[in-house]
Amino acid sequence: MTLEHIKLAYRRLKSHVYHENSLSVLMSIAKYEDDEIDSKLTKLFEKIQNYKSNNKSSINELIGEIKFSLMPKSFSDDRFDGSGFLYTNQNKKKEYLVDRVTVFIDCPVEIHIISILWIMEIGKYLDKELGPYCYGNRLERNSDDDFEENSIKLFKKYYINYSQWRDQGIQTAKDLHKIGLDVAILNLDIKNYYNSIDFDLNKFEEKIPEHIRWLNQLLIDIHLAYSEILVKNKIISSNKKVLPIGLHSSTILSNYYLVNFDFLVQNKLKPAFYGRYVDDIILVYANAKLKDKDVLENFIIDNLISADVSVNKSEDQLDKIKGDFYIYVESNKLYFQTKKVKLYNFNKD
Repeated sequence: MTLEHIKLAYRRLKSHVYHENSLSVLMSIAKYEDDEIDSKLTKLFEKIQNYKSNNKSSINELIGEIKFSLMPKSFSDDRFDGSGFLYTNQNKKKEYLVDRVTVFIDCPVEIHIISILWIMEIGKYLDKELGPYCYGNRLERNSDDDFEENSIKLFKKYYINYSQWRDQGIQTAKDLHKIGLDVAILNLDIKNYYNSIDFDLNKFEEKIPEHIRWLNQLLIDIHLAYSEILVKNKIISSNKKVLPIGLHSSTILSNYYLVNFDFLVQNKLKPAFYGRYVDDIILVYANAKLKDKDVLENFIIDNLISADVSVNKSEDQLDKIKGDFYIYVESNKLYFQTKKVKLYNFNKD
């Protein structure tokens, strides 16, 4: 790895963040970018070289600056009694009660650069293992399906992939209906996905070229430091290896975490269409049978659980509180958001 790799990673970081809504990272980069930028990147390169030589003190100083920030995800509204929907432009209140929050990593720009370096050197291999049915946060590739090594573009445009994911599912359903088949569309959403993941980055070490494995260990060190902070502040209850929301490497890892689930669905279930946009799943079925009682629950049992694709129905009371259905990834449970499970049925008649 050379200084030029560091500079390219920084340019890629700036290019990608420019098109995001991450104001805090934008502000951090704005402060970081000054007349001393070349010197800063050179110092980061030296710290990385020291880390490779097992002198971790300077990198650990950066890791020691990792914090977290909370952003409201939803607000509770005491004006809503559940009987209907209220919209008004009179939204001024003295205070708002936050219902749910999203936890973001708050870290030095250098940590973000390391995250981009990890994508450039390691994440590209994991991304290539993902099938075409994984739509979100995919890396730019050339006509030979090779990672674009020198372009400042890192990810494909999210809105194009999102539209393709949604539109291809709908188009498949339309095509089946046109030829006289019953069609069912099942939409699933995994609850609190990033903070529910328990990902040991050592599990794919054999896929990484030996000369760059130190970079994977560096990302592991970053993840462990972040998880410890969340445990200390009672954000998570156990020392799970969660993915830091806000690090671009986490978008690759969040896709790869479900790579085996994707494979099982495609090869065991074999739906007419399967598409996953990070934690949002669409399945299209031809001639699926719907039962008269408990339609949604029985549909999931018949078409996911019975097919043995790692989907399970909650049995104990604690699981039922969290969600009625969950995916098993090794020993970890990822719950579907029951309120967001949707089933659309279109008869041929």
